[in-house]
Amino acid sequence: MRPYSITLGGELDFGKDITQWLNGDTITGVTWSISPEFDLVNPTFDSASFVAFVRPNGAAVVGSVCILTASILTAAGRRDQRTISITVTKYR
Repeated sequence: MRPYSITLGGELDFGKDITQWLNGDTITGVTWSISPEFDLVNPTFDSASFVAFVRPNGAAVVGSVCILTASILTAAGRRDQRTISITVTKYR
């Protein structure tokens, strides 16, 4: 899991083009899980990629860690998960 950082009041986009992994298959659904100190904004997907924006909400403090997971379902019934970790840091 690759770590990222975000400042309070910041916004981070998380997305991935998984065309190579799909190998001709297509995405039919993506469900998201996210830590409660963070909000998920405008999650979308198409046949080969997904994206959402993450921002700390009023419960987040410096040092809060967000675990964000995109659970992917394909037309052929394959399932996969992509997860990142985001830590809140001080304003720069």
